[in-house]
Amino acid sequence: SSLRLATSAVASGLTLKHNSTFRILVRCENAAKLFTEMQSQRIVLTTTAPRILFLEHASAYLSSSTHLTAYSSASLDHGYIAGAECGVGTSPVLAQVDAEISRWKARVTKVSPTHYNITCEIDGIQLLHRRKYFVLLKVFSCSGIYASKLSDAVLADLRPPVIEDFKLSYTDTILVRTASENMTLYVSSGSVISIGSNAYDVESGIATCKVFLESTLIQGTQSALMKQLLYDGRADADIEVNLSKYELYHNLSYAVIFEASNRAGISTRVQAFVLLDESPPMLGIVLDGITELHVRCRGSHQMIAVNWTSFIDSETSILFHQVAVARTPHDAPAKDLLHVGLPLEPLQAMIELDGQNLLRPGDTIYVSVKATNTAGLSSVAVSDPLEVVCARHNCECSDDTICL
Repeated sequence: SSLRLATSAVASGLTLKHNSTFRILVRCENAAKLFTEMQSQRIVLTTTAPRILFLEHASAYLSSSTHLTAYSSASLDHGYIAGAECGVGTSPVLAQVDAEISRWKARVTKVSPTHYNITCEIDGIQLLHRRKYFVLLKVFSCSGIYASKLSDAVLADLRPPVIEDFKLSYTDTILVRTASENMTLYVSSGSVISIGSNAYDVESGIATCKVFLESTLIQGTQSALMKQLLYDGRADADIEVNLSKYELYHNLSYAVIFEASNRAGISTRVQAFVLLDESPPMLGIVLDGITELHVRCRGSHQMIAVNWTSFIDSETSILFHQVAVARTPHDAPAKDLLHVGLPLEPLQAMIELDGQNLLRPGDTIYVSVKATNTAGLSSVAVSDPLEVVCARHNCECSDDTICL
């Protein structure tokens, strides 16, 4: 049989220099003075601590209520880095205490013979909104000597940004049409819409704003989510989007999504809808069955009465009408908005002529009515030729003339 002994020895009073190399010799001798010797591997004595090059947070702001990440880099010329620990607190003192009690293990990755990358991932902590936090990192060498470094303060922002006064708007030559949150704006494929908002975050500030166009396209039994990024940047002013640059489908509703993200990475979304309409209104009939147009006076201005049947729009609705008088049937309407009515009602209006081209008895004129729907598409209906008939004074009006 054999007897195996486990023993240990402590050497004291030795004078060893930094970076010196030595070996340990073990000699076992029996009573007959026969012995066996064995020596250890080469041992290098190092008394230097690791050097922590930097320690920084993954972000300048914290958004997670249970997780914190910090990155570091360290070097050691002699020996190797054996491990690292970290702690977190709302002050440098509390971070030191947490590092001594919790001892969160950090991940150490060797990138060269003397350099190491270190990642601190601290889980299970309960961050408080608008509080500052510090991370303390301890890096240990193979000989047990450590170095420590305290991070800069990082602010916890746990609340999303605020978006106010969100609206879509589309401007044509006459009116500005708008749609606020969750409402629908009717547009045509060539429309340029404006997206307005007031986005702010009092803690960390707004980092970026994005605008998406989203819709669900259904073909048979299949459906697909269509999503396009329209804008990515700051929103210091209204954002203009030219819809002609994108492939849109007629009579399909699209969600325009405005997303604001703060510097902590938390986002807020609002949306409104646009509906594409490519069909102008169906024409009404202007002065149906009438061949004479009676000119009356109001003061020094000539007046005419115009009526028309409804312009029909089956997809959106008629937004406004414009009326113009011309000597040829091809002159486009040039008057300002004169009458707004329901799209299915017969409409009429009293028109005051501009006085530049006075009408005379026997003149032949045409009256045109232009109807514009909520998508900005228009149709123009023109009357049959009309003979001018004067109520009095050969259509000569003065300030002392009343309307007859």
